[in-house]
Amino acid sequence: MLRSFQDTAYPMPDRYLRIATFLQRRPTMKRNKSILHLCEIILVVLMLILILNLYLTKLLVDPDLSYKAMYQSLCMTLAFLVLCIVLALIQRELLARLLNNVYKKNSRNHSESQSQTKNSQVIPTVSSEFLAEKIRLFQSQNAGKLFSSENPCQHPVTGKLPIALISTDIENFHFINDKYGYPLGNEILNIVYEELTASSLSLFTARFFSDVFISIADVSRQTGDALREQIQSLDQKICSRIRDTYHISFFRTNSGIYLIPEEETKPETMISCANVARRIAKKLISHTCLYSDEIDRKEKMQAEILHSFHSALENHEFEIYFQPKVNTITQTVSSAEVLVRWIRNGKLLWSPDIYIPLFEQNGFVVDLDYYIYEQTFQWLRKYASLLPAKFRVSLNVSPVHFEQPHTFVQKIQDLIDTYKIDPSLLTFEITESTYVNNPLAVNQVIRSLQNRNIQISMDDFGSGYSSLNTLKDLLFDEVKIDRMFLGDTLSENAHIVLQEIFHMLKRMKKTIVCEGVETKEIADFLKQEGCDEIQGFLYYRPMCKEDFEKLMGCLV
Repeated sequence: MLRSFQDTAYPMPDRYLRIATFLQRRPTMKRNKSILHLCEIILVVLMLILILNLYLTKLLVDPDLSYKAMYQSLCMTLAFLVLCIVLALIQRELLARLLNNVYKKNSRNHSESQSQTKNSQVIPTVSSEFLAEKIRLFQSQNAGKLFSSENPCQHPVTGKLPIALISTDIENFHFINDKYGYPLGNEILNIVYEELTASSLSLFTARFFSDVFISIADVSRQTGDALREQIQSLDQKICSRIRDTYHISFFRTNSGIYLIPEEETKPETMISCANVARRIAKKLISHTCLYSDEIDRKEKMQAEILHSFHSALENHEFEIYFQPKVNTITQTVSSAEVLVRWIRNGKLLWSPDIYIPLFEQNGFVVDLDYYIYEQTFQWLRKYASLLPAKFRVSLNVSPVHFEQPHTFVQKIQDLIDTYKIDPSLLTFEITESTYVNNPLAVNQVIRSLQNRNIQISMDDFGSGYSSLNTLKDLLFDEVKIDRMFLGDTLSENAHIVLQEIFHMLKRMKKTIVCEGVETKEIADFLKQEGCDEIQGFLYYRPMCKEDFEKLMGCLV
């Protein structure tokens, strides 16, 4: 028993261990009798000592003490001694029982801990090579024979079993590990695996990596829509079980489906397509996505864009375009925004709306921005003397730059020093969403650039983040009203809101620019309310360098 105590997951303190060691040396019946005899002898000796003590007291101290009083004192003393002995025995028995209960409790906790450790062991992951081999197996002509000798579900020409890959993950699974611990996270992974394996569609299910599972499904009796609905129902069943069992309200799974085509496709490509669909599913209300030809086209286009970027930069395929801004009072071009276009063999390759967000995701936009800045500075060095007084060019700043604000400011200063550009010609446009998401870094950059006599514009004001608090702390020199705020027509409420915004900005001495203006009605209203500059198709579309140079009279 003592050895068991020392081996438990909850070892006893030393003082308890010594007591337990003493108490566990349980005497035999013979030893018990010996101890009782010893106790009797001790009691007799004590009685004799007490009697002698009382006798001496009577003779030497108080000769008048009666024998009756002596007898009563003796009885009380003996009773007290017996009571002490009984209490000592009771205390010994109670302590023994207490320690025995502690031992049993610790033993039970140790057993439960071992059981919990065993149950929390998570299903292991499989390699991509193993998964690819499984796919080949189920893709082969003999796949149907694994289930029956005559499978009517096989493809009539190839004899292959119609199958699909389903990639499923747990949304924000790291939150579960962080909040509830890895043992519970492992239990949840096991439950998800159990539910996926038990599905009527599943031919094979494996944990691919982390919280991602890959299932090979028999879809011989399923259409695309029906399959998507069945997978969605399976995801809902999993979510309901986890929420009811562990009360995790934010639990959610995402599933991507890839229907394996009849033509030869590499298993690695199939797995990749299923994972792409799963990532897209995260953005959908249904949390289920079926890989389609449209998704395939976009994926290949994005891959081509990313693959071509560096060579395009080296070959100067990115060209600067200008979109003029018109002064509402003089009706002349007073500034221009610099834009980028991807031109290959004299033709527009892709729209910036496609590749700019992609470059912002992987960081390519940093190199692209610096390239555009350098091209613009080269142009300004050549034509700055021919531009009207107080003319400015506006350059866009990606949110990625504010991850390293010092580097960005230093790079701008280096370009200014290299090309000997007057900083007063420059305006940098920073979107309102960038300011809201990272105000400290943005204000740091604003102050640094303003100290260099560079103007800062808040771009896309009114695109969804606008608030009075944003206006209150505004360090920008210029505010650019977003085209979405204006719309195609202005309602009565829109008139009132714009009038009040213009009134506040004017009192704060901010320059007001409106972009996306396409009708004369809106242009007249903006001019009447005090807008300083207008940018839009009503006046000018984006144009190449040569056309802009002609417009500004730079070419003689």
